[in-house]
Amino acid sequence: MSNISLREYRRAQEGIGLGAFERIEGFAQNISKLWRRYLELRDRRDAFLNLQRLDDRMLADIGLERADVEWAADLPLEMNAAQELDALRRARKLAALPEFGRGIARSKPRT
Repeated sequence: MSNISLREYRRAQEGIGLGAFERIEGFAQNISKLWRRYLELRDRRDAFLNLQRLDDRMLADIGLERADVEWAADLPLEMNAAQELDALRRARKLAALPEFGRGIARSKPRT
């Protein structure tokens, strides 16, 4: 048994104190939150990668190409690849629409 005084013992306890335990607990909670977020992002990406199993015809039916899926698969994990693909698909769909009011052929020429 070591010979430390009661005063030294109390100082040691105060040094550790509840503040240190609260900081450790807060740190552990932050690590836990980060881990849960990583797992959520990974699960979302795994679900997205099911698109890679579709054949080219099925991808074309939903307005995508194989290269689009490969591009989205390389996005950082923090980005929602499904949302990015949806935005790309919508942009392509809008680009394919004829511009209203320009170059529209009339059914009968005016006389």
